[in-house]
Amino acid sequence: MVLVGMAGIIYNVPTGLEDAAWLAKPGVARVPGGYQIAETETTYELWYAVRTWAEDNGYQFQNAGMQGSKLKEFIGATPTPPEGQPVTTVSWRDCVVWLNALSEMKGLQPVYRTAGEVVRDSRDSNGKLVDKVEQTDNNGYRLPTKEEWEMAARWIDGTNWTPGSCPSGIIRYHIIH
Repeated sequence: MVLVGMAGIIYNVPTGLEDAAWLAKPGVARVPGGYQIAETETTYELWYAVRTWAEDNGYQFQNAGMQGSKLKEFIGATPTPPEGQPVTTVSWRDCVVWLNALSEMKGLQPVYRTAGEVVRDSRDSNGKLVDKVEQTDNNGYRLPTKEEWEMAARWIDGTNWTPGSCPSGIIRYHIIH
């Protein structure tokens, strides 16, 4: 995890590709600092370990995930070398449920809830409930907002920013704690 900004400071983050000062209306988002974000995409090894724990503890997933670009026969399989590949073939619903499981596994309060209950089932049959999920202020893991991700991707020192036209890596599902 990497700390982005200082707690208690709100940063003016340039947004979009066209953020040069000479433009009439460069985009700007005001983003509170002091959050931590994963430095890389979620690896399949971590996804598998948490998913396995979660399934043993009452969680259910629509998609088991896959290691990088392996063949479909490997969906949900035990991780194999090379390590460090990102998890693929998961949905937003799967990620929300997985983050709740990761939070609970680490002794934190899950963030995503509906009617006050922790969301533990990403299957399509539970989709309408998951789609109504509320993001609480609990201390568990969550996905970053669009603005938080952009701030982390552009971060240099809080005054200078990586230009929006510069590639800063592939976005997948990064997590916030």
